[in-house]
Amino acid sequence: MSHLPDEPNFTLPPSKFFVGHTDPLTSVALFPDSKMVISGSYDRRIRLWDVGSGKESGEPLRGHKISVSVVAVSPDGTMFVSGGGDGRILIWNTTTRNLAIEPIQAHSNKIDSMSFSPDSTII
Repeated sequence: MSHLPDEPNFTLPPSKFFVGHTDPLTSVALFPDSKMVISGSYDRRIRLWDVGSGKESGEPLRGHKISVSVVAVSPDGTMFVSGGGDGRILIWNTTTRNLAIEPIQAHSNKIDSMSFSPDSTII
């Protein structure tokens, strides 16, 4: 069982650098198997990363007209979603890395947060 220290130790150097976005990150999420990380950025790109190597997995995904403001991964790992400054929600298939359905214009302004239900059926 892990125990958190009374005071955090922020002196440890990072174990990996994930380099690829051209603008600041807005959101990061870990896949349930802890092997992949997804990130969103002001550069309007979604990137998937291999945790073991620290390298980008595949090409950046595009679909938002303005920044990617939030990303989330389904508990079963089969889907991930992105919300943007354009108010759209994009639902992605993890295996194909293509949109699972057409973009949803959910808001007139930026989407700040999203999450999945525990059974991965509701966003």
